[in-house]
Amino acid sequence: MNAGANDWLDQLCCMAIVIPLFFVATTVVNKWIQQLQPVRRNSLLQNMGSLKRAWLTMGDVRIAPVPAYYYAAPHDSRPKSVLGGIGILDNWLVFGVANHPMMLRLPLSALRWASCAVLKDLSLEDGTTTALMLHIERDGRWQIYAFRVPAPLDLANLIYEVAGIPTLREFDLGPAEVVVFRQDIYGRWEKSGHGTAYLAPDRLLIDGRTTLHFADLRGIAVSAALGVHQVPNALLRLSYRREDGSLGGLGIQMSRLDAGRWAGAISRRTSIPMQVYEGRKGKAEKQAS
Repeated sequence: MNAGANDWLDQLCCMAIVIPLFFVATTVVNKWIQQLQPVRRNSLLQNMGSLKRAWLTMGDVRIAPVPAYYYAAPHDSRPKSVLGGIGILDNWLVFGVANHPMMLRLPLSALRWASCAVLKDLSLEDGTTTALMLHIERDGRWQIYAFRVPAPLDLANLIYEVAGIPTLREFDLGPAEVVVFRQDIYGRWEKSGHGTAYLAPDRLLIDGRTTLHFADLRGIAVSAALGVHQVPNALLRLSYRREDGSLGGLGIQMSRLDAGRWAGAISRRTSIPMQVYEGRKGKAEKQAS
């Protein structure tokens, strides 16, 4: 009798978890589908139904397909997108279309963060969209996958409920074309090249590669700088701890507005106070060490 009661309680607990998740998933999909024209709405529902049936033959569908545009190269000036469905199948985050149900398959074990960012898309009326950004770390490389979905934060929360992937509430910043500087042992800033910077949840990326982990950060400062054609810019100066224990300096030259926004975001994420220097650096604060 007790065994039967326990089984009944287990089933009740499962239902208490599954039903709210199903409701959230349904709400996420309906927010977008209801905005579509009837013909397109019916076509999209049929495609999602077909995709779900295909996934059910492959394993446990933990999040049914949600309509999504997948940006294969999100940081291109003209990113191309594919309309399909995103969800979770077994221990994989999956994106697919009706004739290719597993177009993209990412292991949940490699998924580090879900966040949002403003993405340029010239095919849209206002030229931008808010995208769900999924941060993957594998083979020593940090990769970012972008999806335009009905409600990015709602889907991020659903992924957290199902797979425990944390969500960053603050938007990612970038990409931004910047000039990169390194600080030598005498405190002088030497130009090391150009690159595309992106502020991910826990690190700074240059050209898609991890340049600085926030766990190694020791200081944040913004100082005046001159850019191309003597246009007033700013140098975002980041002091960090090297593997050998010494301090290094990384400088990112960008517009004053961007430097302030990036410095503020890094400060909030690390609880390290930021400093702002309006004029030339004084001798006492030249050297990162």
